[in-house]
Parts: sequence; C-alpha cells; structure tokens
Amino acid sequence: MSEQRVVDLFQQIASNEFGFFARLQTVMDLVDRQVPTVSCDDNFGLFVGRRDVRSMGSVGVIDPDDRQLIGVLDRTTVQRCYPRYLNTLVEKDDDAQILGMSLTSFVTRPVPHVPSTATPLAVLELFEKRQCDCVFVYDDSKKILGVVRPTDFLKTMMVYYQIHSQVNPLQRLRLVDLDTLQLDEIFFRGAQTARDVMGSIALIDESELVLAAVKAMHDNQTTVLGVLDESGDVTSVVTADDVFIAQSVPTDIRALAAIANRSDTKEGEATGKLALLPWDILSASRDPVMREPVQSLVGTKVATIEATTRVQEVVSQLLMSEEDLVFLVKSGSKVEGVITVDHILRIFKTLLKIQGWGTH
Repeated sequence: MSEQRVVDLFQQIASNEFGFFARLQTVMDLVDRQVPTVSCDDNFGLFVGRRDVRSMGSVGVIDPDDRQLIGVLDRTTVQRCYPRYLNTLVEKDDDAQILGMSLTSFVTRPVPHVPSTATPLAVLELFEKRQCDCVFVYDDSKKILGVVRPTDFLKTMMVYYQIHSQVNPLQRLRLVDLDTLQLDEIFFRGAQTARDVMGSIALIDESELVLAAVKAMHDNQTTVLGVLDESGDVTSVVTADDVFIAQSVPTDIRALAAIANRSDTKEGEATGKLALLPWDILSASRDPVMREPVQSLVGTKVATIEATTRVQEVVSQLLMSEEDLVFLVKSGSKVEGVITVDHILRIFKTLLKIQGWGTH
C-alpha cells in the first residue's frame, strides 16, 4: 500500500471522509497504559488515607510478587466501607478495625476485562453490564496492557470535535433517531445540543427521606434525582454516591468479602450482590442515614446549562471537572432533563453501531 500524502489526508478530514470512528479498530486505540494499581499487602487505612473518596476511581489490586491482577477495589466498595471518623480525635472501634484490614478483604472478582482485540463497543457494553467505571485490558498470560475508563471515550470525542471544527446551523434531533442518519449527519446536522442527548429527570422533594429517594431511583432506573426546594425549583441533585458516602455505619466486611469472592460465575461476568445496581445495594441498607431528609445528603457537583448548549461544550466541562459532574438542562427557568457521563457514552455507542461494529 502506497503512503498517503499529508495533503490528501487533510482534504479527507476537511470533507468528513476521514472515517474517524471507523479507525477505532480495537480497544488498544483508546487504552490508557498508566494503570492505577495497589498492592494486596496494603491495608485499607493506607489506601484511603491518601485519596479523596468522592473523586477516586476503581483501582486494580495486584500481587506484588508476580504483578498479577487478583481483583478490583471498586469505587462503590470504597464508598460503602469508608470510615466515617477518619483522621478525627476519636475513631470508633469499627472504623479502626476497617482501617487495619488487608485490601484483599475488599477485592471484587472477577475483574471486568477484555482482550486487546476487543472492540470499543464491547467495552461500552461491559460498562453497562457490570456498572463499573473501568475495564482492564490484558493478554492471555494476564499481563496488564492498560485500562479504559469513560473519560477515555470523552477524550476521543473531543479529538473528533477538534478535527471537525466547522459549525453548521443546529437542527433538533433526539438521540433515539440517530440510527436513521449517516455518521456525518449526526455530528454536522444533529445531536449537537444538550437537549438532543439529555435524559429525563426524576424529581424528589428535599424534605423526603433518603429511603424514598432510593425507592425512586429503583422505580425510575436511575442513580440521579433532581431535588425540589421549598419554591419547587430544582437546584441540586442527590445520587447513589451521595448515599454511599453519607452512610454512618461501615459495611460488614466479612459479608462483603463472601459475596465479592464468589467463584461460581464465568470470568468477566457479574458476581453476587456487588454486581447489582446501586439502588439494589442501597435498598438493603438499614443505616440511620436512610431516615434523614434528602437535602442533608446533597453533595454531587451540579452545573446548569441551557438546552441549546452544544454537546462539545458539555464534553469539555465533563473532562475538566475533577469530580463527577451532573448537568441540569434548562430551557429558561424550567429543568428539562439531565446529562451525565453515561448520556455521552450513549452517543459514542450509537456512533459505533452506526459504523457497523459488533461486540467481538
């Protein structure tokens, strides 16, 4: 094959014939080779003592002797078990016990992973199936090649936007209609505004109990609820993460470990209760925080954007935020919907499907 002239390449880019998403052949085109890992010899206190639980992501737990990945310390587990009196003058006995426990007691198995030959679409579907925030990539010998996170997909979208910087008149287009359009039409004619890609938002009054919020999450199959203040306005949200972080009684680690370390499922598949969605985990909690008003738990970072805001700006703000960010999409003073990283991943997933990729 003859080498392509640079001038021809840029002409293709300018005319949108570059085939950007078609060039994403495997997960290795997206992978981050800087894999966050921690030794299984460390204890929980050493791990959480140097991290912000709200902004942290999942990490791989490795055997320091052979560098093999033995499991994942996922974000949700840390949030459930995080000591409530850490670095205070008086620490409760249960907090002190948890701080001294080995990380192997918190490990979730099996590891969400794909081979280096997997498609990006396969990774997106694993995100959804496992409800995880990272997927590891390793070869047959289980040598870790890298990790993929939702932000890696967002960064790829920003590269696309930077290459295809032309601005065309906006047209109203819902995400559900994307499979009827060609790839260039999606980016240059539709799915360009917050309104096009937002999800519906379920609401709850700030005086309602957290228990009611968890039920609402379950009923609406969401992890984000808009919180109504005394004036009936939505200015904040409550998320499953807010509930996890606020729990005042740490999880029974022995029960957690028994669930996490089950081996009666296939490698890469979900296991036990930890594989359930967040609202299912929360609904089983008897923590006193469940009887607190919703407003007392609000902590997730929220930004308000107009419904006509371009998706490119939404992606940019998500990447710049050090914490999870939820967008309330407004038209005037009315909240029309909500956007999280998951909604942006839906765009990417749709684009890959339109491009003709399978999951294998």
